[in-house]
Amino acid sequence: MIIHYLDPAGNTTAIVEDGLDIPAAKRLEISRDIMDKGLAEQVAFEVAPGRIEMMGGEFCGNASRAYGYLKALDCWSTGEHEVLINISGASGPVLVKVNLDAGEAYAAMPSPLEIVQLAVGDVTYPVVRMEGIDHMIIHSEADEMLAAAAIEAMLEQLGQDACGVMFLSDNKLVPVVHVRETNSTIWESSCGSGSVATAWYLASGSTGEFELVQPGGTIKVIIDDGQIMMGGKVSIME
Repeated sequence: MIIHYLDPAGNTTAIVEDGLDIPAAKRLEISRDIMDKGLAEQVAFEVAPGRIEMMGGEFCGNASRAYGYLKALDCWSTGEHEVLINISGASGPVLVKVNLDAGEAYAAMPSPLEIVQLAVGDVTYPVVRMEGIDHMIIHSEADEMLAAAAIEAMLEQLGQDACGVMFLSDNKLVPVVHVRETNSTIWESSCGSGSVATAWYLASGSTGEFELVQPGGTIKVIIDDGQIMMGGKVSIME
């Protein structure tokens, strides 16, 4: 079994080759082992050329651009390139723009579906609904008890495969993501889809560029004429 470890803005991602030959129960075991050992925050399995499935069947923007970066390295050693990949939770191919000289990759992200309001206790917060994952935006410092209550509310009322809580303070973002299938809650070093959800919420349907500083690095989101690009640095881990 060959496993590649990549670091997209600190959101360390393990990509397991030949994932199609690994039964679902074994994938869960492998994912938990990798995460329990602290080798990566999330795990994806390559189930066909150009396609990965996340450990819980969710969508992940950082995994998309990490996989696109890996696929570009299979073909080139320098330059700027465009790679199409497929990932669980997305209805179609995802375009990844890779700059191997700069060590960067940007993924074309699907536009969020809608913003709904959801109560957590006595307070109502906005939730940005996306393909495969929902993200609640909370303007405050990170709070473990609030995160747990928010995740419980989203799981009960919205029914997605995964959900996240984005604690936003100025341009600083602290993401926590829960995946239903693996019953895992991770305080992530960065979150790609959460960055898009936050930027889309801040842009209020308009255009803009947002740099969100997260525990593991900075993610940039560009919203322009209906297209959303999300990305930044990616590196191969030893």
